[in-house]
Amino acid sequence: MYGSHQHSKALSPVILAPLTFLMAILMNVPVMMSADATFAEKIISLTYTLLMTAAATFAANNIGIYKNNNFITPFYMFLIGGVLGYNTGYWQGFVISALLLTAWYSSIIVNKHKGYEWNAIDASICICLASLFNGYILILLPVMIVGFAIYGRLNARTLLATLLGGAMIYGASWGGAFILGKDCEFLSYMKSVMTWEGFSQLRIMDIIICSLIAFYVILSYILFMANRYSNNPTYIRKAMQFSYLTLLTSVSIALLFGRAETLVPFICVMTSILLTRRTDSMQNKAGVTLLYIITTLLILLFIAKNFLF
Repeated sequence: MYGSHQHSKALSPVILAPLTFLMAILMNVPVMMSADATFAEKIISLTYTLLMTAAATFAANNIGIYKNNNFITPFYMFLIGGVLGYNTGYWQGFVISALLLTAWYSSIIVNKHKGYEWNAIDASICICLASLFNGYILILLPVMIVGFAIYGRLNARTLLATLLGGAMIYGASWGGAFILGKDCEFLSYMKSVMTWEGFSQLRIMDIIICSLIAFYVILSYILFMANRYSNNPTYIRKAMQFSYLTLLTSVSIALLFGRAETLVPFICVMTSILLTRRTDSMQNKAGVTLLYIITTLLILLFIAKNFLF
C-alpha cells in the first residue's frame, strides 16, 4: 500500500530548508526592487507567494500525495515561480491560478465522495470563471471530463453538471451585461480575450522554461508509469494521470496561445505537487538523476532570468 512506501532521500529536508528560504527571498527581489511595481503589487506578490505555497502543500497533503518531506512542495513552488517570474503583480494570473487549483482539487476528490455531481459543477464554474480572463482555458473543460472518465465517474449526470456550471457563469455574465446595457462591450471583451496571440507574445526565455517543464513532466510521467505504476494504489494512479494531463494542457495553452502570464502561477502549483509525488516514489537512479538535473537547470535559469538579463 501507499502508506508503506519508503520515503525518498532524493532531496533531504536539511538541504531543502535553507534552499526554500533562500528561494523565497530571492524570488521577490525583482518585483520588490522594480521602480515600475506599485506598493500594492509588491505586497500582493509576496502575500500571494505565501498563500499559494500553503495551498499547494495543503492540496498535496490532503489527497495523500506527500508524506514526510514538507519542504519539497514549497521549494519547487518558490523555485519554479522565480524562474517563470510570476511575481510581477499580474493579478489576473493570481486569480486564474486560484480558480484552476480549486477546479483541479474539486475534480480530483470525486473518487472519495458521494454526490460528486456537485464537484463537477464547482470545477466547471471555476474553469469558466477563469476563461473570462483567458478564453483558451476552456480547453480544460474536456480535460476535466476526461478526468471524470479516468475515475469512472463520467455519466449523464456528471456531463449535465459540467454544462450547468458553465451555463451559470456565462448566463450570469451575459445577463448582467445586457441589463446594464453593456452587451456590446461584453461581446467585444470576449472577442479580445479569445484573440490568438501566439509565440510572438512570449519571450524566448519563457518558451525555454515552459518547454523544459513540459519535457520534465512527460519524462516524469513515463518513469512513473514504467517503474512505480503497479506499486501504487489505484486512486493514486488515477490522480497522477489526471494531474499530468491537466498540467501538460496548461503548459500547452501557455505556449500555443501566448498567454503564459495568466497560467504561470497554476503551472507552478501543479508542478510542485507532482514533483512532490515523484520524489516520494523514486526508487531508481534514473528518476533521482533526472530530478537533480532538472533542479539544477531551473536554478541556473532562475539566476539567468532574474539577475543576469
